Amino acid sequence: MVKKMGKGRAPCCDKTKVKRGPWSYDEDLKLISFIQKYGHKNWRSLPNQAGLLRCGMSCRLLDGLITSDLM
Repeated sequence: MVKKMGKGRAPCCDKTKVKRGPWSYDEDLKLISFIQKYGHKNWRSLPNQAGLLRCGMSCRLLDGLITSDLM
């Protein structure tokens, strides 16, 4: 028997293909420079566009931390 997915969103990323754990300094710089240059209209596609192997939610949360530290 196959479980059917209920209504709702598809997963934001393939969890087996993303990097987990603390962000490196280089990843921080990539994210910050990409957001400053292009903005952040779609968190799901941002990691791929920025060349990061991270989940979109992880990028969004890190951006929130960086933004709150600057204020």
